[in-house]
This record gives sequence, C-alpha cells and structure tokens, in this order.
Amino acid sequence: KLSYSEVEKGFSDVLKLDAVLDCKAVIKLAYQAAKKKGSKSGSGNDAYVEFREFRWLLMSVRQYFEYYQMFEKMDDSGDKVVELTEFKKVLPYLEQWGVQIKPDDLETTFKEIDNNGTGKIGFSEFVTWALEKGLDLAEDDDE
Repeated sequence: KLSYSEVEKGFSDVLKLDAVLDCKAVIKLAYQAAKKKGSKSGSGNDAYVEFREFRWLLMSVRQYFEYYQMFEKMDDSGDKVVELTEFKKVLPYLEQWGVQIKPDDLETTFKEIDNNGTGKIGFSEFVTWALEKGLDLAEDDDE
C-alpha cells in the first residue's frame, strides 16, 4: 500500500523528477485515476494505492506526463493555465496530437474544455479533454 504522500515523495526524491519539471499535478491526477480504477473492484479503501492499482498508477503517470508536455507547449505565458489566445496558436499541434478542429470551432472547443467557465483551461481540464479525444504526443512513441 502507498499513500499519496509516499507516491509523491518517491517521484520527487527517488526518481528526482521535480528537477526535470513540476510534476505534482501529474502525480495527483494519476493517483486519483488509479484510486478510481481501484474503487471499481469494490475494495472501498481510498486512502492508499493497493498493489493491484500500482500498474494503473504508473501507466497514468506516463500518460499524464505526455499531456503535461502538451499543456506546457500550449501555455506560452507559463502561468499554468491556457487562455483562448494561447489555444488559438496551437491548432497545428492539436492536429499533430490527433484532434481535428476547424478554425471556426476553436472558441467553441475552448469553452467545452473550460468546464468551470473561468475563461482559462487548467491542467486537469485539459487532461479530461485529452483523454476523451485520445491525444497522443507521437514524437515520444517507441519505434
């Protein structure tokens, strides 16, 4: 069993990933995904990632790191949110990542992703949308 703090500490202290990027958002979302997957099995223990959930945690961390790279590419200002002006600039990247959006539909798509209506897309909102659309950062795929 691993608590969230143990998982976070492992990624930052053991794997030294904090030195590469700010990975707390990735780890948090991956941990939640593993717990959600595990709760379907009926364990009822939401305080820890169990052994059977650990593989899902690792797969989620890998996927969410990929989405983090995409998100950072969109976030020109570095303020950890994507505004409409930034989103409009990444249309070619979105196509490379596997989603076709017509230029006329960019604002509508932006509003769909911004599910809390702040006028900005946060990382967790982007991950939800990226998972729905099956985005893939092709440049990191094994050949």
